[in-house]
Amino acid sequence: MVASLVHGFNNTGISAFLPAFTEEQFSHMPETLVQLLLQSLLSLTSNVMQSFMSIIIFFLSLSMLLYYGEQIWNTLTRTLSPNLFLAVEKMAEIATNTIYALIIVQISAALIAFLLAIPFFTFLGVDDPLLFASLIGLATLIPLTGAEILIIIFALYFLSIGDTRGAVITPFVGYPLLSGWIELYYGSMMMGKRVAIPTVMIMIGILAGVPFMGIAGFIVGPVLVALAVTGSKILGDVVSDTASRSNQN
Repeated sequence: MVASLVHGFNNTGISAFLPAFTEEQFSHMPETLVQLLLQSLLSLTSNVMQSFMSIIIFFLSLSMLLYYGEQIWNTLTRTLSPNLFLAVEKMAEIATNTIYALIIVQISAALIAFLLAIPFFTFLGVDDPLLFASLIGLATLIPLTGAEILIIIFALYFLSIGDTRGAVITPFVGYPLLSGWIELYYGSMMMGKRVAIPTVMIMIGILAGVPFMGIAGFIVGPVLVALAVTGSKILGDVVSDTASRSNQN
């Protein structure tokens, strides 16, 4: 697919946005892509051993919180004032909802997109519909833009190999079927009243979290953004109430 895109748009304006490969890399494209993938993953984790230890610490911490989480929470919050306890409880709820959106909603959405993509790409007559469906499913894990960008890439791929039918059907039928209704309807329905922050804020958290915290930033980044937004709202409400009481006095 990558080779077809590069060769198909070699003499067009799009070529400036495509990666440059040597003839040797073209002749061993699978190995080239594997090396690029490994380099991308290693760039997210500056130290492999440190990342491995971070994963171990994460699961140990998760196990501890599952066993002693309620006890720890009660110990930390029992001495708080009523107003401060309500603020902390609100921020805990927001963090829970954000993690729920990232894990439960996005993974279930990716599974739905994968299952719908199999008959869709089979209908288009691609050689390996499972490959295309798997890529769509993985891209759906990235909120807001993942699947949309990949659908554009698929449309360009079909155009580069001369499949005008696939190039037209993919964006105009594939986007509503594999991404549009999932983002606009299914995600909203699954979240319901549990929406913590807008999807745009989740995306900002991911883009800011992954470069600084590695793969863990995929979860930690949006949670920190959600807590910052919620904390600023709580602070604004407190300042507003204080000002109102001062005016009344």
